[in-house]
Amino acid sequence: MSMILAPSTITYFNKIQAKVAQAMAQFDSATPYFVQDDPVIFNYELIRKAWFQGVPIKTVCQEHKISRSQYYEKEDRFVTYGMVGLFPDFKDLIEAPDLERLVIMVSRARPSLSQQSIFRFAEAVPATKADANIETVAQILASYGRLVSNRPGDIDFWWRIQRTLSELNRLKQKGVKGRDRKKRQQTFFQDADLCHKRLELFREIFLQSSNAVKPVCLRYGLSLTSYYRLVKDYRLFGPWALIPANTPGKDTMSDETELSIVPAIVILKWLFLLPTRTFFPIRVRCIYFLYYFKMFWT
Repeated sequence: MSMILAPSTITYFNKIQAKVAQAMAQFDSATPYFVQDDPVIFNYELIRKAWFQGVPIKTVCQEHKISRSQYYEKEDRFVTYGMVGLFPDFKDLIEAPDLERLVIMVSRARPSLSQQSIFRFAEAVPATKADANIETVAQILASYGRLVSNRPGDIDFWWRIQRTLSELNRLKQKGVKGRDRKKRQQTFFQDADLCHKRLELFREIFLQSSNAVKPVCLRYGLSLTSYYRLVKDYRLFGPWALIPANTPGKDTMSDETELSIVPAIVILKWLFLLPTRTFFPIRVRCIYFLYYFKMFWT
C-alpha cells in the first residue's frame, strides 16, 4: 500500500539526510544515530529513560516538556507495537488509489510528460475523473520523486520511502508482545523487536568509539556487512532505514480502471511513439488521440 504524502511529510524526509550528517559531524561519530528534532529519536529517548534507566516518569516529562498523558500515549504505542509504535503516523493526503496508480503508470511510460498533461489524461478516465485535479496529481508525483524539478536519484529515494511506510503499517498491525509496565527494565528488550535492537545498536556505537563496532555487532547478532549497509541507508533515511523495506507485490488497478485505460495506452503508443518525421504531425496525432478517447469512453 503506497501513500500520497502531505507537503509537510515530504519536507520532513527531505531534511533527514542533512540532519544526520550534521549530528555525525557535531558528535564526531562515524556511526549515525542522533537526528535533531526527529520524532523517532525524541520518542525513543524519553521511553528509554523511563524504562531502561529508571528515571521517574514525572522527571522524563519535565525534561522533554511533554504532559503525562502524552507520555502514556507514547508508552501505550511502545507496549503494543514495539519500536515501530514510536514512529509518526503519516496519513494519506487523499485516498485515491486508482488515481495514484494511473499517475505513476503514465509518468513511468512518459517521464517527460508535464503534470498538466497527466492531469488531462486522468481527467479523461472515468474511474479517476472524480478525484483528478492538478494539485493532487502534483502531490502524487512529488510523493514518488517524479516531478520535473526532482533531482536524479529522487525516484529511488521516494520509492524506498513508500516501501518503508508500507512495511511500517504492516508491522504495526502485527504488534510485539512481551513488554510489561510493571517490569519495565526487565522487558524493555524483546528479541522479536528487530527495529528496536538495531536502533539501540546504533545508539551504543554512536556514543562510543568506532573501535567498538565489531563486538557490539556480535552482541546484537548483526553481521558487519549488514551493519555497514544500514549505516549507508541511515545516512539517507535516518531511523527509517532500520525498518525493512521489502519489495512489495505488484500493484493492480481495479478492473474498471484497467479496462478504461488500456485502449488509450495502445492508441497513445501508436500515435506518439511514431518517428516525428512521419506523415503524422504532432497536432494531427493529438486530434486522433482525443477522438479515440471519446470513442472508447462513451
